Amino acid sequence: WKLEEELFEVQEQIADLEGRQVAVVEQAREQILENATRVSAEMDVLARQAGGEAEEWLAEIREEEQRTQVAEESLAMEKAKVAEKLAAVAEWDSKIAGVELEIASVETQEAQREEEFAETRKNVRAYLEAHQKDIDEEKRIFKARLNEKIEKEAEEAAFAHRQTWYDEGYQR
Repeated sequence: WKLEEELFEVQEQIADLEGRQVAVVEQAREQILENATRVSAEMDVLARQAGGEAEEWLAEIREEEQRTQVAEESLAMEKAKVAEKLAAVAEWDSKIAGVELEIASVETQEAQREEEFAETRKNVRAYLEAHQKDIDEEKRIFKARLNEKIEKEAEEAAFAHRQTWYDEGYQR
């Protein structure tokens, strides 16, 4: 916001200088037009008057020309100041654009990281789910074999018990 505030101040100064420039140009034009009109009228008078008076009028005309030249030089300096301010604004605009570009780059990198993290989480879940299925399958197979073994041992024990019972009964 500080950069924006400085930019706004510079833009206000530029607008002020441009306004002054327009005013100075208009004033100079009016002066030149007035001077030209007056000079034309004075030239007619000078043509009628004798040498001494003509010299005074010519001196005044030269003074007016000098004042006009000073006004034009002042206008040129104001234009140079405006150009400097515009260059400063362009430099700030460039800096702001660079910062905005860096922000966009960081945001893009963050978005890519988030996508990568989401993909990694998805892959880990899939791996765990696949692994859990394998464990569940191994448990099921182990239980089935254990049950088969228990049933077989139970049958063998029952057979041995019956055999013992028959043997004891046969011996009596």
